[in-house]
Amino acid sequence: MSFIKYLAIFAAVSLGASQANAQSNYLKDNGIFSNVTNYDLPTMPANTLKCNSTGVAAAPADCTFPSVGTQIESAISAQYNYVTDFGGVAGGVTNNFTTLQTACNGSGGARLFIPAGTYAVTVPAATSLCTVPANTVIEGAGKGVTILNLTVSDTVYTNIFVLSNAGVVFKNMTINIITTSTVKTTLFGLQASNIRFENCAFTGNAVEGVRVGGTATNLDTVNIIFTSTALTGSPITITFTVTTGLTTAQIASGLVNAVNANAVLTAAGVTATLDGSFVKINQADTLIPQASYTTSVTGAATETLTIGPSSELSLVVISGTEADDFQMLFDDVTSFNYVILKSNIMTTINKRFTFRGGFYNRNITGALNINSPSGTFDGLLIEGVSIGTVGINNANNLPIALSRVTDARIVNNYLSGTYQQNAMHFEEGSNNLVVANNVVEMTAASALGGVYGGTCMYFVDNNIGGVSRAVNNVSITGNTCVVTTANESGFAIWQAVVTTAALRWTIEGNIFSGYSSGIRLDSANGLTVVGNTLTNYAASGTGIVLGRGVTYGVVSQNSIRTYLTGLTTAATLSIVRDNYGYNPVGVSGPTTVGASPATICAASSPETNYFKQAATFTGTVALGGTVVGTTTSATAPLVVVLGPNDCEVVTWVTTAPTYVKWIH
Repeated sequence: MSFIKYLAIFAAVSLGASQANAQSNYLKDNGIFSNVTNYDLPTMPANTLKCNSTGVAAAPADCTFPSVGTQIESAISAQYNYVTDFGGVAGGVTNNFTTLQTACNGSGGARLFIPAGTYAVTVPAATSLCTVPANTVIEGAGKGVTILNLTVSDTVYTNIFVLSNAGVVFKNMTINIITTSTVKTTLFGLQASNIRFENCAFTGNAVEGVRVGGTATNLDTVNIIFTSTALTGSPITITFTVTTGLTTAQIASGLVNAVNANAVLTAAGVTATLDGSFVKINQADTLIPQASYTTSVTGAATETLTIGPSSELSLVVISGTEADDFQMLFDDVTSFNYVILKSNIMTTINKRFTFRGGFYNRNITGALNINSPSGTFDGLLIEGVSIGTVGINNANNLPIALSRVTDARIVNNYLSGTYQQNAMHFEEGSNNLVVANNVVEMTAASALGGVYGGTCMYFVDNNIGGVSRAVNNVSITGNTCVVTTANESGFAIWQAVVTTAALRWTIEGNIFSGYSSGIRLDSANGLTVVGNTLTNYAASGTGIVLGRGVTYGVVSQNSIRTYLTGLTTAATLSIVRDNYGYNPVGVSGPTTVGASPATICAASSPETNYFKQAATFTGTVALGGTVVGTTTSATAPLVVVLGPNDCEVVTWVTTAPTYVKWIH
C-alpha cells in the first residue's frame, strides 16, 4: 500500500475548494443559467479544510499533523530501564503484574525496555496495571517478539493502562488481552494528549455470538439460523431441545455441540466454542460471504438468545477532558468490540488524530468507529489502513464510521470483507471531508439490515439535540468500490437527508461496480458529479439518482453501464449531460418540427435540441420571447438547451427544420 504524501493531500484539498467556482463557470459558459442574475455557486470559506480549530486559514506547510513521537521522544532522556531489572520474567508462566507495574510507574521521563519473550500478566480485580507517567516510552524488541499476555477478570469497569499524562509512546510489541469480565474493559483509557502507538499488535478475545439467558422450560427449542450464499442449503437452522433444570450454560453448551455437529457448517469453517453462557461463533476468512445469523425460541419461550459481542472489550476509550495529537502508526488490531470509543462530553473537541498503516480485522462493532454523539473531532487522518471483516449482525457494525468530525481525510485505505451495513459511514455534522484513492472490496452479506445496508459510502444529516447538521464540503475522488460476488442491495454513494440539504460536493473519477444503484443524491446544493464509472453485474437498478432536493449541480461525462435505468432526476437548476450510457437516449433519426410557429417543450429532464435546415431556408428559435438563433445550415446544427419543463418556439418559412433531441 503506497502512502500519499502530505503535499498531494493538500493539493487534493485545494482542488476540492476550487471546484465550486469552476462549476459555476461551466454552467455560465454553457448558457444554462443566462437568465439568472449574478448566479454563482456558494464558495468554500477560506478556512475550509483547515488543520486547526482557530478559524484561521493555514498554509499547506503548516497543516501537516505534528510528529507526535518525535516531540515525545525528544523530551525523554536517553536512560533505558529494563523490565528484567525490576524482576520481570519471560516464559509465559510467571505473573509479572507487580514487576511491570513497578517498572512502568518508575520510568517517567525515561524509556522502559521489555526484552524479547512472552510475559504473563494477571491483572487483579478493580485494578489498573499502570497510570503511565508523563514523557514515557514503553518499548519492546518488536511486534511478535516482545509479547505481553494480559488476563483480566473483573466485575467493575477497568482501564488496564491509564493514559492521563501527556507524552506517552508504546512501540514494537504485541499485547494480547483475555478478559472474562462481564462489564466493560478497556486496554487504554485515553485522557491526555500527545500519545502514540507504533508498530504494535493488539489482540483481544471479543467474538460475536449468542448469549443465552432466561430460564429453562421442558421441550422448548432454541435455534440459531445461519444464512450465507456460500452455505449449501442455506439457511441452516441449528436446534437444541431444552429439558427441565438445565442452566443457561448447559443450554449454551447444547447449542455449541449442535453447531459443531453440522457437517455443512464445519466444512465451511463455521464452528462454535463455549464461554460460560455465551456461544462464540467462529468463521473462517475463506467463507465468502460470512454467515449472518438470527435466533428463535419455540414453546413457552422462557429462554432468551441475544446476539452480540462476547465481551465489552475496547482498545481505546476517550474520556475526561480534551485529548489531542493521538497517533496509531502501523499497528495491527484484532478481536475488540470497539477500537476507538468516545465517551467524553459532546462539547469536547479532540484534535489531530492520525491512523496510518496497519491491519484491523474482526473487530465487532467497528474498526475505526469514531463513535458519537459523545465528543467531536477536529482534524482526522486515516491513511493506508487495511480493514478486514467486522461484525455483521448489528446496525452499528461499520468498518469506518465518523460522527461530528471536521477536517477529515480518509485516503489510500483498503477495505475488504463481508459488510452487512456500510463500509464508510458519515453523519451528525461531519464537514470538510476528503475521501480519496480508497479501495473497497465488499462481499454482500446474505441478510442485510437497515435501509442503507450494504452501501460503500453513506452520508446523512442527523437531528441531535433538536439541531439538524448536514454533511458539507465533501470531495470524493479516485475511489474504487466493488461488490465482489453479486449485486448488493445498497448504493456506491448515498447522500441521504433528514431535514437539511448538503452543500458543496465533488464526486469525481471514481469506479463503482456491483451496487443496486451507483450514486444516490437526495438533497445537495452545489455539486459536481463528473467522470465516474458505474457498472452493474446485471441489467437492474439505476446508475445515478438525483433527488428533488438537488440544485445547482453538474452531472457530466460519467460512464453508466449495465444498469436497467441509467439515470433518473428530479434536480432543478442543474446540468445533466454527456453521460455515456445515458446521453443520448434521443429520437431515432431527425424529426421534423410541426407547423410554424411550433412549440417544443422539455419534460422533467433537461434536454439539448440540435436543429438543421437547408441553407436556402431560415427558421428561428426563441426562448422566453427572445430569439436565440437561426437554422441556416444542413450540416452545422443550431444547439439549444432546455431546462426541465422549458419550452422553445420554432418559426419557419417554406420548409420546416429537423431536429434531434438528447435527453439528459
